[in-house]
Amino acid sequence: EIPKARLQAEAERALSKSVIATFVQQAPVPLVMTDTQMRVLGVSDRWVEAYGLARSAVVGRPLPGTAEDEV
Repeated sequence: EIPKARLQAEAERALSKSVIATFVQQAPVPLVMTDTQMRVLGVSDRWVEAYGLARSAVVGRPLPGTAEDEV
């Protein structure tokens, strides 16, 4: 049986990730969120419009224009 505290922590983590994803996607400016290795975690709708790249083409990959992008 999974402890209640663990289930609650997992639910709170999922909600937090959802809130952050919504914030990034709906930001009124071109915004990209990366991890510590410069892989794209999310981009705003304005970023998609500004750079003309599909969200699915960049999420999970190195940020375009970085040294990691060329590897």
